[in-house]
Amino acid sequence: MRLINAHTRQIHNFISSDDIKEFAILSHTWGSDEVTLQDWQSLSTAELESKKGYRKIDYCCKQALKDGYDWIWVDTCCIDKSSSSELSEAINSMFRWYQDAATCYAHLSDVPDDIKGDALLPALSGSRWFTRGWTLQELLAPRAIVFFSENWQNLTTKLNSVEILSTITGIERVYLEGDPLEDASAAKRMSWAAKRETTRIEDNAYCLLGIFDVNMPLIYGEGKKAFKRLQEEIMKANPEDHTLFAWGELVEKMTDISYVIADKEKTTELDEIPWETSKVTQPLSGLLAESPADFKNSGGFITSNIAAKFYKHAPRGFITTFPQIQDKSIRLQLPVLYDQYQSICYWKRPQIATLCNTAVAILLCCHEKAPNFLPAILLRPCSEKYSFNRTREICFRYTSLSLSLRPLVFKHRRMLNIGPQRQLRIESGDIMLRRYIWGKSTEAMGWRSVSQGQTIPEGVIRMRGVKNGPICILYNRVCQVTCRHGFGIKLERIEKKNEENNEEMAHISAALVPMDSGPPEGTKYEPIKPDFDIKWNPRSNCMRCDIPPEFMKVLAMPSDTAVIDILPFPVITIKAERVGLNAKDSASDIFVDVLDIVIAERMSPHYLGGQQKIHEKAH
Repeated sequence: MRLINAHTRQIHNFISSDDIKEFAILSHTWGSDEVTLQDWQSLSTAELESKKGYRKIDYCCKQALKDGYDWIWVDTCCIDKSSSSELSEAINSMFRWYQDAATCYAHLSDVPDDIKGDALLPALSGSRWFTRGWTLQELLAPRAIVFFSENWQNLTTKLNSVEILSTITGIERVYLEGDPLEDASAAKRMSWAAKRETTRIEDNAYCLLGIFDVNMPLIYGEGKKAFKRLQEEIMKANPEDHTLFAWGELVEKMTDISYVIADKEKTTELDEIPWETSKVTQPLSGLLAESPADFKNSGGFITSNIAAKFYKHAPRGFITTFPQIQDKSIRLQLPVLYDQYQSICYWKRPQIATLCNTAVAILLCCHEKAPNFLPAILLRPCSEKYSFNRTREICFRYTSLSLSLRPLVFKHRRMLNIGPQRQLRIESGDIMLRRYIWGKSTEAMGWRSVSQGQTIPEGVIRMRGVKNGPICILYNRVCQVTCRHGFGIKLERIEKKNEENNEEMAHISAALVPMDSGPPEGTKYEPIKPDFDIKWNPRSNCMRCDIPPEFMKVLAMPSDTAVIDILPFPVITIKAERVGLNAKDSASDIFVDVLDIVIAERMSPHYLGGQQKIHEKAH
């Protein structure tokens, strides 16, 4: 650590911290023509004094001598910024240096002299010093701070103006008065930095290292990755603090989110959802925020001991692990409720709106406005199993907080991968699922496509220019008979002549595939009962099985609707529409095929007849 001798104006390098004397430290905002270490070592005294940045160093030395300190530290000239290793060490140590300083002089270069009384709050509020990222730790770390005006007149001290400083910064008095920062949740500390700025984007993260008491190497040029790395280090240090994930737009109820549909009855209607330019969906996020600004509404989130209960009291058969970093995703266990809502996704290309099943992940923390409730975030599925993207909203009052040792919400724990949305490149000829809706007794089991790398959970089936051939099969299970009775919807693109102009045109065939999900594991195979005089296909053979003509419908493009109504299956309605990929494209040249699939259950399982005992036994 280098210090300036206030008497001789010489810089001394202290190798051991034990040798460091009592010193004063300067806090300021950088301007033009600052004095660097190289300037101090190479320029003459006259040349140094001619630089604009020297004036505050000179005043700092004079003030230190007045207060009885022989040494000062100034970041402009006490760090060799040409050495990346020294710069990294200094930034990782800077919070501690401000803590160890006997006093801190905060120079507010844009605040005029002779500001007192009621004029102090508006004068300080307008100062650039309160908007910079680095000055946040310089406000929190020192025990004593004296604020000086542009011409170094004493304005006030930290302890004498705690209420004013709290009003300006949003930081509670107790932390300005010296309470340990670790008592504040991660979200609260992040919210203090939400409105602050730094010149380098990486410094958004580096200026917070000391506030979270973590260390990490500096990599200038990595951009927003620096803030992601900071959050990963915080997560490793305190994995039970779920407020780190409590960022985004604050809502009281999930239904307050404009694109969320809670009533599934509304989604069964096949009328098109109006597309709006202003509502085009932005790429979804991962679990972690992109910048401190994402925490601007998160200052009210507090930690809860329910997180410790969740990780300690896992059900038998569950291996509990803390959040882990996995490539670009975070792998962790959370209480999850699947398919709670439908959400609308507005695509820019093509210009359509689609529906997506949305899961709810419950965070194990609380909000000061609702201390007896747990917050939750919305997740949209990715193509990988148990992988999700996150929306930018957080509901702070989602479900009540139980005081029991093992709350019911713990039964819904799942291991998830939550990462940022990858870019989906949609090409001409691809298929998009606008809606895929099923009833309460019909469970979605998954899908299977001919080619790998499909993204059906995200609503896109990539055909890669293939005009004819199988598209995919969507699996479902009907529990109104037995758990073995299931079905699939096989989609295939076929060439067929257009009756109007006798030209070949790509249409879509949709077929209902009876599916035998197989006997329970470890039991002897027996034919499926009742069979309803239908051939039931093993799930592994559904893509290649023979399908009776009455189980198949052809949807004539560019627009058609088909209904498959066969007992004992639900009624399946499929609508297909061909739309231009771009707003100016003709749907006959550059297009995507858009599908709506609605599975409507029958009012009563009247087809069971005398099979009710079989049904009860199967369950």
